[in-house]
Order: sequence, then C-alpha cells, then structure tokens
Amino acid sequence: MVGKTEDKESKRPPRQILARSINRRASLRSSINHILTNETVQDDDNFWNVSSRWFADATEEIVGNVAGAAVDDTAFRTSGIEIVSATDFDQDYEDDDDDDDDNNNYGGDDGKLFDDLSTFGDTGTPSDIRTIYSRRQIIQFICKWILLAFLLFSMILYSMPQSTSQYALSSWTLLRGRSNRFQPMKEMFVEISGEDAFLDTNSPQYRGLVFLAEQDPLKLNPNDPILSKQIIQRYVLSVLYFSTNGPSWKHRVYWLTGQHECGWQYVICSDVQEENNNTTDAGKTKRQKVGLTSDKFNPENMDDDFSDFADSDLGLGKGRIITGLKLFDNGLAGNSLPLELVELKYLHILDLGSNNLVGTIETYFSHFTHMRELYLNKNEFHGRIDANMTKGLTKLKVLSLGHNFLTGEVDDLFLRDLTSLENLSLEYNQLSGIIPAVLGTIKTLQHIRLGGNTLHGEIPLSLENNLPNLQRLWLQENKLTGTIPSSIFCDASSTLVDLRLQNNSFVGNVPDVDCTMEKLELLSMASNDLKGSIPNDFGDHFPTLKELHLYGNQLTSTIPPSIFKPANLTAVL
Repeated sequence: MVGKTEDKESKRPPRQILARSINRRASLRSSINHILTNETVQDDDNFWNVSSRWFADATEEIVGNVAGAAVDDTAFRTSGIEIVSATDFDQDYEDDDDDDDDNNNYGGDDGKLFDDLSTFGDTGTPSDIRTIYSRRQIIQFICKWILLAFLLFSMILYSMPQSTSQYALSSWTLLRGRSNRFQPMKEMFVEISGEDAFLDTNSPQYRGLVFLAEQDPLKLNPNDPILSKQIIQRYVLSVLYFSTNGPSWKHRVYWLTGQHECGWQYVICSDVQEENNNTTDAGKTKRQKVGLTSDKFNPENMDDDFSDFADSDLGLGKGRIITGLKLFDNGLAGNSLPLELVELKYLHILDLGSNNLVGTIETYFSHFTHMRELYLNKNEFHGRIDANMTKGLTKLKVLSLGHNFLTGEVDDLFLRDLTSLENLSLEYNQLSGIIPAVLGTIKTLQHIRLGGNTLHGEIPLSLENNLPNLQRLWLQENKLTGTIPSSIFCDASSTLVDLRLQNNSFVGNVPDVDCTMEKLELLSMASNDLKGSIPNDFGDHFPTLKELHLYGNQLTSTIPPSIFKPANLTAVL
C-alpha cells in the first residue's frame, strides 16, 4: 500500500493547483486556478503580492464565483485560469482508484484532472507553477484590498482642503451607518426646522444634523437635558455655516470642530451660571451672575440684558449663551438667511454686513427682542421693507440695511417700535416716499443715513427741532425739494458733524446761519438749485469745518473771505 501511494504521488505534477468547490450542493461550482508568471503563492505573504495584472483579469470572475454564478471555462482558459469542480477537496486521495491514475484524475469521483502540463503550454503560461485558491484565501484577498482602499481613502481625506474633506466625511458617514445619536437629534431638530428640511441630504439642515450626530468630536448626548441648549446652538451655527458657503469663508477658525461653539471665530458669548445663595459680592443677583467673555459689548449698555432669563432657558441654571455673531466681510454667500437663527433668541449683535447674501430680509428678525445691533448692509437683499421687520425691537440701537436693493417706504409703522434707535442706515437702496416725521420723535438718534434713494418732499419740521444728539444727517442723492432750513443747523449745533444735502432739488438761498456749529466738519449742499450769494459771515459759524461743497448751484457772488477762516479747512468746492 505504501509503495502504491509513493507511486501515485510520483505521478502527480509537482505543484498541482486545485480549487475547493464553493457550492457542494450544486456539485459544479467554480473556483480559481491561476498561473502566475515566475511566482508561486504559497502563503499569505506571497498572496498579498499578487500582481495588479492578475487582479484586473480575475476580479470579475472571483465575484461571479462567490455569488454562485456560472463561469465560462473557455474564457478562463484564455486568461490562464482553469475551472476545476470537485465534490470535496478534502477527500482523501487514497480513495481514488487506479483508473483515476491512468486518467490523471485527482480530487474525487466528480473531480476533473487538470490537463497535462503541456496543455497549459499553449496559453503561454509556465506550466510548472500552479496554486490553489481556497474560499478562505479569496475572502482574505478581498478584505486586504478593502483595507488598503480604506487606508488610501484616509490618507487622501486628511490631505484634502477642509471643504472637500467635510463633503467626503459626509459621504463616508452614509456608508458606515448612523450613530445612536442620529435619530434623537433629528427629532430635536425637526421641531426647529420642520420635517421637510431633512428630506434632502444636501440641505444645510441635514448636513448640520450629520455634523452634530456623526462628526462632532464633542459627541454631545441629545438625551441629556443639560446639553440640549448647547446642541441647539451648535446646530444653528452649523446650519448658518452650510447655508452661507462656510467652507469658502475668509475666516472660520475652529468652526465645526471640537471647540465649544463660543470659541468659534467671531462668535460672542456670555457666561451665565447659577449663583451661590450665600454670596456677598456686590452687584450680583440672587439667582445668577453674568460675565461677558468678549470686550465687543459695552457693559454700560448691558445693565438689564439678562434680567429676564428664566431657569428653563439656561438648562439647569448654567451655560454659555451666544449673544453675538460678527461675520462682517467674511465671504458669506447664500440665497437666504436660515430661519434657525431665531433659536439664538438672546442675540445682541448680528453683523453680516459686506458679504454676498441675497434674497429677502425675513420678518422673523422681530423675534430678536434682545437685539441691539443688526448689520445687513452691503449685500444683495431685495424686497419691500415693512413694519413686521422691526416689530417689537424696542431695544435695537443700530439698524444698518444700506447698500442693498430694498424697496418700499420708510413709514411711521416701520419706525414705531424703534424707540431706542441711535443709528438708522438705509442709504443706497430703492426706497421711495417721504421722510417720515416720526424720526423727529426718536430722541436717541445720532446717525440718519437715507441718501441714495428716491425720497421726495421737504425735510420735515420734526428733524429741525427734536434731535439734540444728531451727529450725521445724510439726505443726499434723493429728490427732495423745498428750502434748506437754517434751524437744521442750530438745533444740532453742539453735536452735528456731517451734513450731506447734495444732489437734490433744494431751492432758495444758502441758509443764513445765526449760530456757531461747534463740531461740524463736512457740509455739502452741492448740485441743487440754490441761488443768490453766500453770506459774508458764513465761514465764521463753522470753526471746525474741513470740507465745504457748494458746486453745481446758481450762486452769483464771489466766495467771501470768511469761508477760509476755519483752521482745518482742506477743500472748498
């Protein structure tokens, strides 16, 4: 028996390659026999060195075999791969009959002998190298390629710019599945943004959800009530980021990172924490203390900013509340501002000026009842202004909407609730109508900028007598008519710095001023229909004047010497 076995083994080719049957019940399934030029795959290390040429030729056939698909034996032969079916590769060769030896048959009753080595010579493949790929080895091979692809993906990802890498991370998140934070956070955010906002996986809301649930290094727990306010704040900021092309912002240090959102660039916060009832520090309330983390706010203007905080607003009585966003001239671009901003209900300052924002100015700004400064100037906003934009903004001090494409009238209703307003900037829009008389009732006004519109009518009397703090009055480049009242100078003689009335249709003479303008630096009455002569003592009333513009009128006299008396005068036009 031993002799017979030795004789049988001597008849076998030295490096015969047989493949296991992948599906025994089907009896005839495929496995792979590949001839590698000048290489023998004997172990896993050599297996890893399989050439890319073989991978390109055999990958399709491997996948087909694993799926149980039929394989064309002829096609395999042309690529140097032999299909061998076997009932059981592990069946002992000793059970084979001598007849099998005569036919060079190894591998069981259903087995098929590889052709003689010379058979493979026609294919151009060396006939002395043959390897068996078992099902286990095939799986190992595929896994190793997957691992390699993952490593390459990671290397490429972290070498990408932030904008590209974040998109790739979102795609990878979809592939690997959702974390256990995804659904609870989605339910939380649906209450803010609505269900429809999450139907599109490319929407800013959905991308914000993916960041918070899958990518945020803080991994905040949505089921923790203490963290709910912070989660909402981070969500709102991430939606703003994605809504306005955040990856292309000029400055975005720490945005969408593991830093607390109050550490993201240009985000201003206030610290609010529960007070110790035994404290004796002067000036603190019994319930809370407020300390500003930025010098962007003037503490003198913050005396009652947090007096109406409720414990429910602060989680368990402590936290960091976003009170300001200063993203001026930062490359923001988008079709509209996200509605989610209303969740930052304690905003005191929102500065989005000098960006590339388009769309309408939403009426939801009336929800920001704590707002002090709102800057949306120098964008491309359009649409009509109305009273709903400013309703309830009784604490607003700065409203800057200039250099947009806004239409409509600046009426009394628009200004009715702006009782604390100091700076009104609506210049260079497409506003019409008359200058509202209610402006004269807002005693706190310091800056009125209405130039560059199509306002008509006369300067209302209320502006002449009731604005003791007025510093700048810009009415240039409108369609205003009537005379220039001298009282507009003297009623603000101690505060007015900049008066611009050029490019209108004012008539009459140059005003005969009978008071001294102690701070006026620029006076422009150019390009009107003024006639007559300049009063001889005109320059005596403006000791601080730097620029005087009178060109484009119908003045008949020469310039009196008093015009040149101001020591700082640099231009007379």
